[in-house]
Amino acid sequence: MAHGLATFQPDVSPKVMNGFMKNAAHAMGAYDAVQADVILDHKESEAAAKAWQVKAAQHVVSAGATKIPGVGDIAVRLVDAGAKAWLDNATTDIQLDANGKLEANARAGSESVNKMVATWYTERGLDPDGGDADDDQHEANNTYESGLTEAGRSLGRGDN
Repeated sequence: MAHGLATFQPDVSPKVMNGFMKNAAHAMGAYDAVQADVILDHKESEAAAKAWQVKAAQHVVSAGATKIPGVGDIAVRLVDAGAKAWLDNATTDIQLDANGKLEANARAGSESVNKMVATWYTERGLDPDGGDADDDQHEANNTYESGLTEAGRSLGRGDN
């Protein structure tokens, strides 16, 4: 993308420049959707590993607890309740961690799109903070979001 932007002449038409930046932003969105898919896969894998860990420990402890005369059933129920509480806490931490990574991923993508547009304006002696640059950044971010959403759907993750 950077190479493509660098090859444009200073007098490139706004239509050509905008078209290129939209295509680049769309590709960046798709790339970030793949990164998000990896983050979600990792989260799901971690949660499944924790669930398996709890289930295995629960069976071992419950097997011993059921042999305690008079209190075996109560002990098993306590083990079940404790295991569920531990798993809920563990998976909440996993979810929060994944949410933070997903948010950082999307924020970095949007910032990259804004920087791409601002750099193009700056390199051509134009105002990177002016209205035209803001409009182009807004358009490019909308296209980035489209790339993110379309790739997310293709990966079976739905909209963002």
